[in-house]
Amino acid sequence: MEHAKNAVRIMLNGLTEACMFNVFGFGSTYNSIFPEPVYVTEERMGDAMNAVNSMNADMGGTEIYGMLEHVFERLPSQETFVYLLTDGEVWNIELVTNLIKEKKRTKPDLFMSCLGISESTNHDLLNGIAQFGGGIVDESDFVILDNVKTPVKGEDPHANINGGHT
Repeated sequence: MEHAKNAVRIMLNGLTEACMFNVFGFGSTYNSIFPEPVYVTEERMGDAMNAVNSMNADMGGTEIYGMLEHVFERLPSQETFVYLLTDGEVWNIELVTNLIKEKKRTKPDLFMSCLGISESTNHDLLNGIAQFGGGIVDESDFVILDNVKTPVKGEDPHANINGGHT
């Protein structure tokens, strides 16, 4: 869990004031820090960091589909970047990748990348998300690192950061 928290902290620190963001925790259920994406402000970043610091690995198994469906229903009309962090096994890979393909078809300015942060992360899932989401995959196997900043730095106007844990 500490690896997921560290990765989310690094990604949050890479956001600029032009970005909107939200952070979701997921397992058998999911929740978000904010009801809707918010712009980066000092106050919102403080709220997000406090929420990340208090996250626990107490949400059950790795159920990504429902959380992604919820996120996709609330995407802004602008270009959107979704970053998924997961350390778990997923059984419904085809359902998840089909959901991403369908959303990408209706919202071509959606880009989805993922970061696997343990040896048990399902590699087929990571590769499918990156392939169908038009993004990148990074399988760090517990090495949380400087390159996590790279995808969020720059001109990304919106981001949803999803930290999964089992």
